Amino acid sequence: MSSSQTRAWYPKYVGDYMRDTSHLSMLEHGAYNLLLDHYYATGKPLPANAKQLHCICRAIAEQEQVTVDAIVKMFFKRDGSVFRHARCDKEIARRLEISKKRQNSAKKRKQLQCNCNANAEQLQSNCRAKAYTSTVTYIKEENKEEKKSARDKKEKEEIMALLKSAMCRIYSQEPTIAWGYLEESHLVDVADWITKEQIAGFEKWMDRLTADELKYAPNSIESALGNMRKHQQRIALQSKPQKPRQGIDVAY
Repeated sequence: MSSSQTRAWYPKYVGDYMRDTSHLSMLEHGAYNLLLDHYYATGKPLPANAKQLHCICRAIAEQEQVTVDAIVKMFFKRDGSVFRHARCDKEIARRLEISKKRQNSAKKRKQLQCNCNANAEQLQSNCRAKAYTSTVTYIKEENKEEKKSARDKKEKEEIMALLKSAMCRIYSQEPTIAWGYLEESHLVDVADWITKEQIAGFEKWMDRLTADELKYAPNSIESALGNMRKHQQRIALQSKPQKPRQGIDVAY
């Protein structure tokens, strides 16, 4: 036997044993059971050597040795240099087959567990990778929004400065006084939709005016701003999707 665990026990069918050994004495029962124990424990046939068989059964007295020899001749069959027992060989072969099946089953369970662990690790790795990718994407988008917000804020500040400079030039006043002609809240509202190009257009337009014409520039600028604002609002309204009209139109 290759493993001591497979020799830890052997089945003893009491009915079969009693039927085959009902004629034996107590001494013969003892010798027979010691020989069976050795046969199953080693997983090998008994040696065809009388002295070794006597040692296996602890047969010291002459009567004990005679009993061992009689039991061997009665239940075992010589096969070359060993004595075999048909029932023992059958049970040992059956036990080896069961042991082999259990080993194969254990290997399959272990392999399956390894595959499951590998799949679980792969799944966990994929989840971590996806989570990392999602986090990085979110951070990048957030950074883009922050940069865009910063650019918009900076651009608005530049537009406010250009608009303030243009207003001061129109009113021919110091910058601090110019704010009084056009409230700051109104300038902020104008800066939300006016562009640098439009302010530059006002500057070029004023460059072409004479001194007398500049006196009327504020009214013209405010009127132009109002018209531009209305135009922007019309464009915004046209870009919005129209809601379907509810109810039924009746023609008269």
